[in-house]
Amino acid sequence: MLLLVVSLTACSTIDTFVIVNSSTSELEVRYRIRRYRDWSLTADTLPLRPAVLPADEVDQQTRWHDLSNSEFDVDSQARIVTVKLMPGYALRVARLNLRDNAKAELAIDELFLNGASGQTHLEGRNVQKSFTPGRTYILQYQ
Repeated sequence: MLLLVVSLTACSTIDTFVIVNSSTSELEVRYRIRRYRDWSLTADTLPLRPAVLPADEVDQQTRWHDLSNSEFDVDSQARIVTVKLMPGYALRVARLNLRDNAKAELAIDELFLNGASGQTHLEGRNVQKSFTPGRTYILQYQ
């Protein structure tokens, strides 16, 4: 029975969505979490805790560093998560199983990037479409 469970779950793949700061300055990343019923958004109830990693380690088997509550802000009313991302680092913002469900949507419905190279604002399906597919889905800020 255990062998059957392992073989069934081995086929499922979770895709990771990452924002990479390729600029030479700090990047402010703000993203709004999609509303789910009467769900109260806090740092502890996020669909996925923000995590960082040096950008050159993104597609390696390196463990992500989950941010502590003091390293990011959550505006519960607006459902917005804000993170300051240092140059040369990647921020994990979402995980999604697109291989088993091609119509799956990110829990993020709005994304703001604000850095030395200017601002980017994406909404709705454009958020998900802005990530370049690969082993990891990457949105690069230069």
